[in-house]
Amino acid sequence: EMFAGNEAGAKAHAQVAHDALKKRLDERPDLPLSRIAFATMLAILGDKDRALAEADRAVADAPMAKDAIVGAELRDQVAALHAWLGLHDRALTELAETLGMPFGSYAPLVRLSPFWDGLRDDARFKKLVADNLPKED
Repeated sequence: EMFAGNEAGAKAHAQVAHDALKKRLDERPDLPLSRIAFATMLAILGDKDRALAEADRAVADAPMAKDAIVGAELRDQVAALHAWLGLHDRALTELAETLGMPFGSYAPLVRLSPFWDGLRDDARFKKLVADNLPKED
């Protein structure tokens, strides 16, 4: 709803999800994918600082050496969150890393994701996506 222009509706849904995720993380703080979802809900609710802290914790809790698939997915989501929150340089650095990871960002999806809307006209973003699109035979 947030990307469709219904900020009030998005915040209402985000609050419900926030509360459920908070309860889940209170019971199981070792769930980094739940933590990044919680960070996204915090961002939708306007709590940027806590969103960033939770995103950083999610990545710290899931080192690539522990689980490359979950680690890559988290880094993809954190890069998109950083882009959405206006941390463009950081997001582009992370995107460059995750586009090269197995199970990381996938250029055709990045190109369509509304999280990256703030960077659509950035030449660095365009080049990263274009350079990582699957080659047609």
